[in-house]
Amino acid sequence: MKTIENNRLLAEFLGAALYNDPVFPGYDMHGIIDSIADGADEQHYFEAHEMPFDTDWNWIMAVVEKIEDIEMVDHSGTPIRSLDFDVENRCRLQCLRRIC
Repeated sequence: MKTIENNRLLAEFLGAALYNDPVFPGYDMHGIIDSIADGADEQHYFEAHEMPFDTDWNWIMAVVEKIEDIEMVDHSGTPIRSLDFDVENRCRLQCLRRIC
């Protein structure tokens, strides 16, 4: 059950649109996950239990890349990037832990 909830949170964090359509329920992950190809036979909509964030490198890397794009600042507003590479990575890891 926790994996399903985590998948929902990760899909929402990535900006996936939620569709409650009875024919195509779930999240539209096309254009968000690089490994999802174009084409009529490709699966673009995923229910939370179908998302392989915990088993597919491409899926979790989309999350890591989005976290990397977040500009993090310390309490004084100084960008963390300018402070220390290790601090920056620890902050990103904490962010990922909160999402999962």
